[in-house]
Amino acid sequence: MPLNLEAIPAEVAAKLTLIGESFSSPDALAQAYMTLKGLEGFRAELAQYGGFPAEDEQELADARDHHLIAGVDRDEAIATRKSTNQTLLEAMFDAKEKRSRARNILMNARSRLQRKGKRDAVRAIDAAIDTTTSAGSDPDAVRRQLGVLAGVITDNADVAGGVPNAEALATELTTASATVQAAHAVKPVGGGTPTETARLDLVDGLIVELCRAARRAARAAARALGRPEIAKAFELTHLYKQTRRAEPEPPPNPAQQ
Repeated sequence: MPLNLEAIPAEVAAKLTLIGESFSSPDALAQAYMTLKGLEGFRAELAQYGGFPAEDEQELADARDHHLIAGVDRDEAIATRKSTNQTLLEAMFDAKEKRSRARNILMNARSRLQRKGKRDAVRAIDAAIDTTTSAGSDPDAVRRQLGVLAGVITDNADVAGGVPNAEALATELTTASATVQAAHAVKPVGGGTPTETARLDLVDGLIVELCRAARRAARAAARALGRPEIAKAFELTHLYKQTRRAEPEPPPNPAQQ
């Protein structure tokens, strides 16, 4: 059925458009096809264990059909304009890896500091961990979170003393934050009228969000059923084919979460 973009609330459409700007339209379309194919084999499992209902699947199919109506040639033209954002994707992925590593290091340091009775340092680490759990696709949020993690190391002597190579870690986080900021500041140009581009960005963003939701549902189903092939069928291979995230990931071990 036709995709009713006008029914999407303005604030949600703005968020989806921002997400869509970071991905090429052909890659989003290819990911939609892959996810829909996965649903053919594991529809019931995702609905039962992951909360991905038929309504979401239909919306993803409608978004895919929107691209088919618009034409792949048109999508390719806009993909050229979007290619600049690959740098941002790489910077975001690297920043999130560094954020995860820093959080793990700080959580290990927390245990050592707690045993030494360093209560202020423990509270500082707790506050930093609590405010850096997730940033989604927002480069500014990722950048701020890296700053928080670097700050808790540089601003608290006890924390710095409990973190191996504290100065190097803080510098690494600061550098990653600056890289994200620089990549986000680049403004891609060309490729279609503003209205046409914005509509395809919106559809791309919708596809990305639905494919991400399906992937989360697949990973939940894979854990519940002990069937890693379910998660593998929904990897975001096309969205992140030029980053390390394209490598297949096993379902996370609940004991490590």
